[in-house]
Formats: sequence, structure tokens, C-alpha cells
Amino acid sequence: MRNRKNIIIGLIIFIILASAGWYLTKYYLNKKDIRISKENSISETILFEKDKITVRIFLPSDNNILVEEKKIDGNTLPVIKAENILSEYLKGLGEELRNTKLLGTYIDRQNILYIDLSNDFRQRFNGDAIKEYNLLKSLLLTVIQNIPEIADVKILIEGKEIDSVGGHFLILYGLNRIMDDDEDEKR
Repeated sequence: MRNRKNIIIGLIIFIILASAGWYLTKYYLNKKDIRISKENSISETILFEKDKITVRIFLPSDNNILVEEKKIDGNTLPVIKAENILSEYLKGLGEELRNTKLLGTYIDRQNILYIDLSNDFRQRFNGDAIKEYNLLKSLLLTVIQNIPEIADVKILIEGKEIDSVGGHFLILYGLNRIMDDDEDEKR
């Protein structure tokens, strides 16, 4: 009985120490110190953060879509990567939509990304069909250009599916459908 108790206590201590080691490695030792020396000058130290990637953020403007490059944490999990990308996307929106909060992202088995946004995204949108189209297209492009495994994007407001953001486009079945309809009209 006493031997079993000692084994259990030893395992608990091992788990605690292993967890502490993992935490320290992941959060405190994730920067590399690289020294670069220039000719005839003092060497300088540059710190590169581990796992930073450059992404393209597509942002709606009045009659167009603008592209910005941003650096984000390069987590390989698509859901976390999507959250990081969408946080940058929301920061770049105009004054009226800037208060929109990202409540969560979810991916289903068909690789459809569900983006759950606060009600500000729908209530504060004020624009015509072109502005709504540019908003939806920029959101879709931001996701699928940076996360190729995503097949489609659906918008949720406060956890519920919605028919439209501004009343001009039906988004209940995903944003790819709007872009596919646009491509059909161009042909």
C-alpha cells in the first residue's frame, strides 16, 4: 500500500515538473538570439520572434478592395490561425464596424469556417450593395487566401446564422456562393 502511494506521488510530481518545463519552453524561450556582424562595425543583436508569418488582409473600401500585409503568430492550427487573421481584419475595418468583436471561429468536417461576430457587425453596417459585396468578398478572400484548407466561410452573429448583413446578399449558405454567382455573371 505504501509503495503504491509513493508511486502515485512520484507521478504527480513528474507531471507537474513536465508541465512547468513545457510552459517555460513555449512562452519564455521562444525567441532566438542571432548576432549579425557588419564589416568595420560593432556587431548588433537582432531578435526574431519564432512563428511569425506574413498574411494578406483584404479590406473593403468604397468601390474596391485593398490589400495589406501583416505579421501574425503563425500557429499551424487553422482555427487559431483564422482567429489571428480575423482579428487583424477587424482592426482594419472602417469606423462604423471597428467595434465588432470576434466571438469565435469553428471549422466543421467539410472545412467550412464559421466566424461568430458580435451584433455590431450587422447593426452598424451602413452601405449599399457594392459596400456589402466588398465587405463580404474581402472577408472571404482574407480567409481563403491565407488558409488554403478552408473550403467556405459562414458568418454567425452572436452564435446564430443570419440571412444577410446589409440586406443585399443572401449569406445563409456561405460566402463562396456569392463569389461563384459573381464569376458566373462575368462569363
